[in-house]
Amino acid sequence: ESPLNIPELLDLCMRSLAGSTPDLLNCALVARSWVVPAQKQIFYSPRATNGLIYTTESVSVGLNEALCSNPRLVTYVGAIDLCVGDLLGFTKLATFAKLCAHDFTQLRSLVLYVLCEVPTDDLQRILSSPSLRFLKLVVVHPKPPADMYFPPPSHFLVHCSPTLRHVDLMYTPTGPPHEDLPDAFIPVKSARLDHSVLPSWLYPFDLSELKALALEKITSIPWDLFPIQNLQILEIGASNELAPVELSSLPSLELLRFNLPACIPQMISTSLATMPKSSKIHTILLSY
Repeated sequence: ESPLNIPELLDLCMRSLAGSTPDLLNCALVARSWVVPAQKQIFYSPRATNGLIYTTESVSVGLNEALCSNPRLVTYVGAIDLCVGDLLGFTKLATFAKLCAHDFTQLRSLVLYVLCEVPTDDLQRILSSPSLRFLKLVVVHPKPPADMYFPPPSHFLVHCSPTLRHVDLMYTPTGPPHEDLPDAFIPVKSARLDHSVLPSWLYPFDLSELKALALEKITSIPWDLFPIQNLQILEIGASNELAPVELSSLPSLELLRFNLPACIPQMISTSLATMPKSSKIHTILLSY
């Protein structure tokens, strides 16, 4: 049998061309046996970038048409990056709803930048993809209208796939968090959180197995709300307003990263002074 028809070798060759759609399209024309391996890479992470804009409206429309014409392609989609909003080029709500209607059984990574009010049902549908491992959700609105409503996270996060292990959340919830919720049931390994997204907003995520934590734009860290005994990686935005980190209370920490403003805050040297001799930290990063 020709080496060019060995499935494992074909998949390896096509993976080396990931991100180069023209080359993959050419490969799909070589032989019938090359079509599926090429399609898997073309549709694994379908997106087009334009500055800070992720998958554009035209690409989203084309993707939806392709998935509707050949449902088998849905099983190849492993990562989706979408910027949903009414601005020029962004994926429109109607197109987003059509994409959410597909059954993404192999979707592992979902990145959503939301710049408008999105129906909860659409969010619930795509968040429940059975293979989802990574979720990044950023809700941004330059001038939010008075009637704009972003539901409490538990309204749609509760529908997340139980396979989810890594979350990156940035939004400002409206109203207080729910009380008397049942026990969390999705154990996450890593979390990147905005200052307004604290553990009380993270249901149904269970933080007891958290290994990596990043906190953005935060002025005080409620350590008592985070299980930190098993934390191995910590990243925080350093500032003069932030209290020093007591490193002796982080016995498993191995990597510590400070994101710095224009000058080095005093809290960094004060934090490092608390490092015990028994510390497992092997890497300290200072990033401007």
